[in-house]
Amino acid sequence: MHKNYEGVKGVLIARVSEEGQRKALPAQKRNLMEYADKRGLVVDEEKDYYEFDETAYKSDERAKFHELTNEISKLSEFRVVVFDKVDRFTRDYSDESVRTFRKLVKAGKIELHFASEGLIVHKNSPSPDWTRLGMSMVMSENYSACVSDNVKRWQKNAIATGIYPGKVPIGYLNVIKGYDKRGDKITDVIVDEERAPYIKKAYELRLQGYSVKAITLRLKKDGLTNPKTMRSLPPSSIDVMLKNPFYVGEAKWGDTVYKHCYPPIIDSRVFEAVQRINDENAKGSFGAAKTSVCKVYPHSKLLYCGVCGGVMSPYTKKGHVYLRCSKSKAECGNCGVSEVEVDETVTDVLDHLQITDADVSRILKRMKDKHDNEQLYFANQSKQIRDEYRRLEHKKDVAYDDRLNGSITLSQYEKIAAQCDKRMAELDEQAAQLESEDGSFLVDAAYLLELAKRASELYKSSRNELKNKLLKTIFSNLKSTNKKVDFSLLKGIDIFFLASKTEFWLPGPGSNRQPRS
Repeated sequence: MHKNYEGVKGVLIARVSEEGQRKALPAQKRNLMEYADKRGLVVDEEKDYYEFDETAYKSDERAKFHELTNEISKLSEFRVVVFDKVDRFTRDYSDESVRTFRKLVKAGKIELHFASEGLIVHKNSPSPDWTRLGMSMVMSENYSACVSDNVKRWQKNAIATGIYPGKVPIGYLNVIKGYDKRGDKITDVIVDEERAPYIKKAYELRLQGYSVKAITLRLKKDGLTNPKTMRSLPPSSIDVMLKNPFYVGEAKWGDTVYKHCYPPIIDSRVFEAVQRINDENAKGSFGAAKTSVCKVYPHSKLLYCGVCGGVMSPYTKKGHVYLRCSKSKAECGNCGVSEVEVDETVTDVLDHLQITDADVSRILKRMKDKHDNEQLYFANQSKQIRDEYRRLEHKKDVAYDDRLNGSITLSQYEKIAAQCDKRMAELDEQAAQLESEDGSFLVDAAYLLELAKRASELYKSSRNELKNKLLKTIFSNLKSTNKKVDFSLLKGIDIFFLASKTEFWLPGPGSNRQPRS
């Protein structure tokens, strides 16, 4: 330890990590400058004073702090590094910068000074000073953990009431309604009336067959910009927009998906239709998509070659559409088939795919009885998951207390926490699976029944892209062999051929015949 610091170079570091501490930066700077002046340290305010505001860009500011730590470690000349308090130095005992500073102190390259606490740590410091530093860091880390717990509790409560605790997507705005008695912000979320129409337009264009890149160019031309940067959005942002359930009233926070309390921008049926389009194009790259409207044929990626199993690709010749095997030039030998011939088979099936309102009521009642009997199972399973989850949370809390009082080491605590977190993640997945199964059967069945009633009508009146989706919902193994079309129906649809009072056999000598009785 230097008894006289006259002429010794100093490094002054001010840090804040919470919104409420921002106003303290000028006070920290003043305190550090006065401390340096009183000790006789040589400080160039422009070169030797560093300020880190981690409230807005935590990861960036911490990365800069680690860079400064590395720069100090490379200096050949002795330095006095001054913080206002220990909690401005770190709130994480295991932090990489903490380890680096400790090594530099023990090597005699630096001294650590904490101005407001009168603590100085150097290579010859007695054990009580090191203990005091260690205890201060533990207390700081405990305070940080308590703050984190409070934030998590607030987030959990917000989610329970339908509030979204983060930054909302484009189409909505985070706004400040006022301030409470403590000066904390009171925030809310509103629909961005300027940008919401662009969100609707993006979904409409997607339904019309536009690629993500084409939608991006269209919205850029129409004037959509990011409310923060005022720049147009890239294709990646449009792609996220077209998949975000926030627009239909669902928010995701961590592993939790819940209904938020803000007005939806997109109709749920439109959203689901767009997701089906997104799923079908998932293997492609939005960056490589065409800028023009995609040409869609009713039987695209649906009809397969009955000889080699290859996809029958549509093409236009003299105004007529034909489908041929993609491997036909490689001596497949299968003849092509016209779109008209495929449509004759399809429409014949759809014309018979009908049931009465009485049939709908009868089948739905049977499905509901089955659904109600399953609810007890779902309830019991959910309770078991919640109980185990709470036990794991308690186990982590106990381990953390043991760590603070020294009963277990940091590595032991981290091992316990990692085991708990892994199991909790598995439970989250199980809970999500239960939620998706609970009630989904009845909804899907109702959808299939409605589809069966109107399939023929929908097919004859729809655009090509909607015809294609309808056929993929109904048909399975649709094949063509030498101009003869064979097929079977997807599970769920096939029962409607058994629900009629009259017998019907599917057409075609090689088709998958199903009687109606």
